Amino acid sequence: MSGKSTPELTIYGRSLGGGIAVQLASRYGARELILDRTFDSLVSPATRKFPWIPVSLLLRNRFESDRVIDRCQMPVFQSHFAADEVIPLECARALFAQVQNPRSEFLEFPGGTHLTPLPDSYWPALRKFLEASDSEQHREAERRTQSTQSEE
Repeated sequence: MSGKSTPELTIYGRSLGGGIAVQLASRYGARELILDRTFDSLVSPATRKFPWIPVSLLLRNRFESDRVIDRCQMPVFQSHFAADEVIPLECARALFAQVQNPRSEFLEFPGGTHLTPLPDSYWPALRKFLEASDSEQHREAERRTQSTQSEE
């Protein structure tokens, strides 16, 4: 894919899949990146869960999203439950702190666990985010069209 055009693809990743989603988006681009209950680096939650194990020495696939998410130019929509026992909220916040696009959003839900279904309030927030992204994509396409026409 060329770096000049935005792919018409939204990438979604949840939990471990969030690490894969960030890698894909940073490498190939996307229109939006949606993350749910994911981490900054797989080492981070694993070390917190098993402090007596040398996790950093044993993990082969670290999914160090915090090292590559700054390459993601697209808006990011990230959600997390405050009481997630598998991936602590701090890991999600650490990842979001590295996001570059100012149109990105972090949605925190009180309570919940790693397996709690998304609350009803998630869907309108996601819809609003996607609609704003669609509007921005439409404005960019119009600007490109006008620019091309003025060059002719």
